[in-house]
Amino acid sequence: MTPESLEGERRSSTQQPAPRLTSIAERDRSARRGLLDDPDLPAKVVDRIDSAVDVFRTRIAEPIERAATAIVLSVLTVIIGIAAVTMIVIGLFRLVSELFSPYEWIAHAVFGVLFVVLGVSVFWRKAFRNP
Repeated sequence: MTPESLEGERRSSTQQPAPRLTSIAERDRSARRGLLDDPDLPAKVVDRIDSAVDVFRTRIAEPIERAATAIVLSVLTVIIGIAAVTMIVIGLFRLVSELFSPYEWIAHAVFGVLFVVLGVSVFWRKAFRNP
């Protein structure tokens, strides 16, 4: 034995072993290992996913669905209303035309005056409205 080796043996016998330093990764692995050993893990994951989907549905999907439904129903109501008013006007025109059968120009005059009066009243309301 050399004197250097003896000195190394003395140092190792008198010194305490250095404490084992655990890295953050090792601690994280051990923490994850405990999480993965949990028998309720699948149930917890499913519950979290389910609650996230419920939150998404109540806060985002349902208001969008209600708005889309309101828009579609409003557009359909306007289209059906315009069609109904048009058919009523055509029916009334034909009725007046049949009532004054030999004088069809009376039906044209009546509806012409009616539409001119409606147009002028809408124009006056819009033109002289207070800003």
